[in-house]
Formats: sequence, structure tokens, C-alpha cells
Amino acid sequence: MLVLTDGQLVADANIMNRNRPEQVLLGGWLSMAITLAHFS
Repeated sequence: MLVLTDGQLVADANIMNRNRPEQVLLGGWLSMAITLAHFS
């Protein structure tokens, strides 16, 4: 599993959203899950 900084996470999400607009929500859920994992 890759460990990304918040900046990398945002950049990757932005790239994904531009390239695959249908995955915007998936990216949002993935970011939320990773964020929650950091605090658990």
C-alpha cells in the first residue's frame, strides 16, 4: 500500500478527476477512507 502525503493525494485526485470524470465520487470516497485511516 502506498503512503502518500496530503499534497500527493490531492494532486492524484485532481489528475484522476480530469482524466476520468466518472470517478470523481470514487476518488472522494477513497480520500475519505485514507484520511479516516490516518486518524484511527
